[in-house]
Amino acid sequence: MRAKPKAQPVVVLGVTGSIAAYKAAVSPLANAVVGTITAGMTNSANTAGEMEAGDLIADAQLSATQPASLGGAQIAFMNAGGVRSPGFVVPTTTPATTYPYNLTYADAFTVQPFGNSLVTMTLTAQQIKDVLEQQFANCNGQGTANRIMQISSSLKYSWNSAGTCGTRI
Repeated sequence: MRAKPKAQPVVVLGVTGSIAAYKAAVSPLANAVVGTITAGMTNSANTAGEMEAGDLIADAQLSATQPASLGGAQIAFMNAGGVRSPGFVVPTTTPATTYPYNLTYADAFTVQPFGNSLVTMTLTAQQIKDVLEQQFANCNGQGTANRIMQISSSLKYSWNSAGTCGTRI
């Protein structure tokens, strides 16, 4: 019986060096301040399903698409599942930092780490109502769970979760 050859250690210095080089290259963008927050805005939903961080993202998306040259948006919808933890808060890696806090691009990217595209479209009042109804379980093709969207502050509506599909909004 032959002796089993000893496993050789895996050398990852090339990968580690590549990661360090990329971190250095993106550092100016990652550390750029994109805004200042005066209080934390988490991705924890309240009883209505709203998240402070999600509302901020929806308002930012609306602001980015409001100019006529960029679509002329009047309201914005944000998928709640796209708001990552912890939301917009002072990072725990930043000891002794308090509010107001200069939020960096890296902080913002941690909350929404996607290459999302902003899309503008024209919808009728009925289409908007249908989208809002679809937030509720088993309504307009929705599965068994509520999927409450984050909506820009420019849209005000009332809802009743006890209603039937098509009558909640």
